[in-house]
Amino acid sequence: MSANSGGRTRAVLAYDLGSTSLRAGLVAADGRLLAMAARPQETPSDAHGWSEQDPETWWHDAAAVTADLLRQETAAPADIVALALGGITRTQIFLDADGRPVRPAITWRDGRAAAEGQTVAAARDA
Repeated sequence: MSANSGGRTRAVLAYDLGSTSLRAGLVAADGRLLAMAARPQETPSDAHGWSEQDPETWWHDAAAVTADLLRQETAAPADIVALALGGITRTQIFLDADGRPVRPAITWRDGRAAAEGQTVAAARDA
């Protein structure tokens, strides 16, 4: 990837979805950060150890941070030559036949099956 095409900087649009925020950045081929934007993510949890996020919120927030980046005028949509995605590890998203979420995503911090996990571990170690 050339760093420059017709006087414009070619860029990678990168997203990082974490437990507390969705971050996006435009990164030039030479590694310079051209622009960055973020949206906070709520991760409701309760006394039973549940920890969930709404996948639809991720989609809407990704669109919003993308618009925020492009308003910064450091790169135009035509300058974006690649996309990079990173996300919450071990988060379960259950989809219907059309690929739509059927419920909130169960995040890696969810502890509702902790007792069952301890039972399985104890049986394995016995």
